[in-house]
Order: sequence, then structure tokens, then C-alpha cells
Amino acid sequence: MHQPALHPDQDDGAAVLRSALRDAPDEWALFLDIDGTLVDIAEQPHDVRVAASLPQDLARLADRLGGLWLS
Repeated sequence: MHQPALHPDQDDGAAVLRSALRDAPDEWALFLDIDGTLVDIAEQPHDVRVAASLPQDLARLADRLGGLWLS
């Protein structure tokens, strides 16, 4: 598996990741957690608020990454 090289003098981690994704796109996966990542953590489940744009944002991200697998 291709591992991006991070250098102490290079502070643009996003550029390194973009390069790694370009070089070996089939070797990467993106895992997203709901609580605290996609939506804020709330005291009670019924207090959770999901941004109206979240489904569309996730669909656009899936398209850009070449697919979406849910489990």
C-alpha cells in the first residue's frame, strides 16, 4: 500500500493527501462517524439536528470518490 510521505518542513498535509489519492485512488477509503463528526453530539437523541444539506453533501462526496458503501 502506498503511504504518503510526511516531511517536517512540509506543513500542507492536504497537498500530501491529494497527491496520495491521485497516485493510488483504489487503495484509499473514507470512513465517517456520525456522532460528533457529521452531526453534533446532543444530550438526547431527539435533540440531534442534521443539516439539510448533509445528504446532498454526502452524495456529492460519494460521486467525487467514485462510490459509496454503507455498512
